[in-house]
Amino acid sequence: DVCVIVCTTISGRISMSQKLRLGVIGAGLKAAEYAQSWAKMPEIEFVALADTTETSRKRLIDVCTATGAPEPKSFEDYRDMLANAGLDGVVVATPPRTHAEIALSALATGLAVLCEKPMALNVAECDRMIAAARANRVRLGVAYYRHFYPVIMRTKELIGVGKIGRPVIAQINAFEFFNPEPAHPRSWLLR
Repeated sequence: DVCVIVCTTISGRISMSQKLRLGVIGAGLKAAEYAQSWAKMPEIEFVALADTTETSRKRLIDVCTATGAPEPKSFEDYRDMLANAGLDGVVVATPPRTHAEIALSALATGLAVLCEKPMALNVAECDRMIAAARANRVRLGVAYYRHFYPVIMRTKELIGVGKIGRPVIAQINAFEFFNPEPAHPRSWLLR
């Protein structure tokens, strides 16, 4: 489970004997996936969530409590969560147009950030996020599961050891089976 790998390495300042206190900004489908994964991980405590929509916050709290996990604290404004929840790191799972602003705010408070893809809307925003992580000496990651595909890992390995020379351009086509039930939130893609 990629979520497990990424989340357990989000903060270098936590010892293995301490729980990693995490929050999610954005209470949609991705946040629910994190909540379900974290509920299975004793080293992670899902402390807080932030979303501007009350129904989304309530739905995510229901997901958490259904797993038997404690109810995370709910915030309407992510800035309040960053200031008051006592977090070690956050996942930014909001619409892409908000990623840079939210990540920069979290990084400025000294929190590790895992940002859903795409990292930001342009290279300049990405550069600012990277600079903020370095300046605050915290980790910044992008949640993109295909990094862990065997073909991608093998390609990276071959490039790293010089087996295929210096790449100038690359294209990788990855296809996955997708046949959602009519009630699935992304079933509209096949209509």
